[in-house]
Amino acid sequence: MRLNVCSFVKTLLILVASCSSILVFGQQGGSDNSVISITRNSADNTPKSISFSNTANWQQSQAQELFRQYLGITAGSDLAMVLKNTLTTKNNTTTARFEQYYKGIKVAFGGYTLSGKDGKVNFMTGNFYAPADNPSSTPVLTSAAAFSKALQFVGADKYKWQNPIEEAHIKSETGKSDTSYLPKGKLVWVEDLRSGQKDHKLHLAWSFDIYAEEPLSRQEVFVDAATGRVLFANQMLKHTAASGGSKYSGIVPFQSSFVAGTYRLYDSTRGNGVHTRNMNNGTSYGAATNFTSATNTWPNAPANDIALDAHWGGAVVYDYFLTQHGRLSWDGLNGIMLQYVHYGTNYNNAFWNGTAMTYGDGSGFAAGGFSPLTSLDVTAHEVGHGVCQATCDLIYESEPGALNEAFSDCWAATIEHWADPGETDAMPKAHWEIGEEIGTEPLRSMNTPILQGQPDTYGGTNWFNVVACVPSGGNDYCGVHRNSGLMNYWYYLLVNGGIGTNDNGDDYVVNPLGWAKAAIILYESEIVLSSVADYADMRIASINAANMLYGPCSPEAQCVTSAWYAVGVGADYMPCAPQIAFTVPSVRISEQVTAAACPASKTLNIGLRPNGPVIAGGSPVANIVVASSTAVLGVDYTLSATSVTFPAGDTSTKYVTMTIFDNGAVNDNKQIDLAFTVAPMGSGAVIAPFNDTMTIFIDNNDSIPHAGGVLYPLLNAGIPVMSNFTSPFYGSRRRARSQFLLYANELTAA
Repeated sequence: MRLNVCSFVKTLLILVASCSSILVFGQQGGSDNSVISITRNSADNTPKSISFSNTANWQQSQAQELFRQYLGITAGSDLAMVLKNTLTTKNNTTTARFEQYYKGIKVAFGGYTLSGKDGKVNFMTGNFYAPADNPSSTPVLTSAAAFSKALQFVGADKYKWQNPIEEAHIKSETGKSDTSYLPKGKLVWVEDLRSGQKDHKLHLAWSFDIYAEEPLSRQEVFVDAATGRVLFANQMLKHTAASGGSKYSGIVPFQSSFVAGTYRLYDSTRGNGVHTRNMNNGTSYGAATNFTSATNTWPNAPANDIALDAHWGGAVVYDYFLTQHGRLSWDGLNGIMLQYVHYGTNYNNAFWNGTAMTYGDGSGFAAGGFSPLTSLDVTAHEVGHGVCQATCDLIYESEPGALNEAFSDCWAATIEHWADPGETDAMPKAHWEIGEEIGTEPLRSMNTPILQGQPDTYGGTNWFNVVACVPSGGNDYCGVHRNSGLMNYWYYLLVNGGIGTNDNGDDYVVNPLGWAKAAIILYESEIVLSSVADYADMRIASINAANMLYGPCSPEAQCVTSAWYAVGVGADYMPCAPQIAFTVPSVRISEQVTAAACPASKTLNIGLRPNGPVIAGGSPVANIVVASSTAVLGVDYTLSATSVTFPAGDTSTKYVTMTIFDNGAVNDNKQIDLAFTVAPMGSGAVIAPFNDTMTIFIDNNDSIPHAGGVLYPLLNAGIPVMSNFTSPFYGSRRRARSQFLLYANELTAA
């Protein structure tokens, strides 16, 4: 961590520039006291997010009225918002997701969510298109002609629908005899996302879900229904009661089924099941077989311990989302957790294919690859893509793709921590590292992204520039795995807190929320985003979620906002009222003084500063108190004063001075815990919810000398000093003069 004391001048400028805890103010159609803030799309000024005040009384049942008032959608017009689903979480929040239609045709990645508690709407978020050029809804190209263009774009050698085994498999899996991998074209509206312009204009297009087998890919391809040009290609493959010995997590519990005289890795106790199957190093899902055993002793073969990792991991992911968020499986509908192990030969990847998890065996460390990719964090990461697909369905490129990857990494860390298998016969799990068990080094380090080539600051070191980037496999679809490090670090700070300086030179202080609250805010944010959300949108969604759950002036809202500021996204938190806080939560200082004065001492300035709105209406007084201490006032330290006054309008930091004495006592480290009270004096100032205490650690530097050291005379006062002595407490170091004063007689006699 790059530690630094925050610059007050810089912080003041930031606080003045920011507003409330978020956003840009302004309302649709003039003044509206029920609206706190609105953010807009820069291309056409359509609303992206609207936050409502606590006094607003919008209800979930008034969705269409909200769309009329703030989006201008009137009954009977060409524009419509149609309810897709409603999700209520364990925190009693409800999110209603609406899909946008124009002239009766669905708008790809268009829609809005309404989120709130207890039936109310606290905020609404989305991606709304308001066509101004009245585009035609009649296609020029036929579906067949557009499909030919899409196949030219994909350019695969073989497709799933050309494999009879796969065709039989999908019919069996869905239970529908007319189902096929051969895509049927669908007319949709879509923005041209390949041009790099992002002008928010709609084009009529044919959409095809094309699943290629050689080389492997799955993508939704949008072909302009007038020109035949590919407008966008959304990547759908997202990479990366028995018990038995797994490869990575020791002895793990799981459920198997007894069918026709054999046991198989099928768990029917969780939703529609957790089913783990064997690809036998092939690539055909239709040719996959069950893992079976004559007894319920697993693994039934040494090489299949990785199947237990996958099977147990799938159950753990299901249990986590159910118990912590009330979510039924990856799709929220208790969808089956399909897992396929031993995919391909030496395949160095794992991926979510839109309906199932697939794990390769890796080529091994010696070949520069991975061991089997079935560790718990990989499972949680990939199923996390399924959750994303079923909620906000972030497109897989540029910043939305980076958010997509980051959500999966955040779920991987959270679920790995939550499961905590406590294995003793495998590599210990490092929650903030992704894939640490499958490679010689982790794929990503969430707590220190820069170590694995990722950024921790927007636009800073390792940031992949997404401006005018044309996505391709060669550039990782404009850096989706690289730029995910930004939100990974935001989430790490949300859980653990931190103090530092980012690549923009901004000093930040983030107070920790812990795993549980951070995960709740993460989930509430994911379920409301639009498919094309960027980092700025995610910031707004997470702050709105914190405001809805804990209140707009809560420590949680502050933590979320400050963590985004730490990674270079948006302004720092603006308190709702004047707040007073210590400048730093702790400091460590040595009592050692090199001066020859007796008693020797050093000084420490202890700062208190105002935050948030400028103090008005009075001059508050902060009174410092010693909450606890192992040091003795008047012997080990003194304070120059115990109170400071903040005149109205004064924004400067106020200091009291602590004098620390080098007392010569041996093995005598000390700790002083300070707190303070505030007398508002009519100002309304309060104690900040952060840095409201300060701990001073005073490290002792004295130790008992041993005989045999080298003596030489001290020039002033003639007191001998020993150099290069050996201490039983601290090893070899030079004595401080104050310590020698205690032993002067003994040394002289010796």
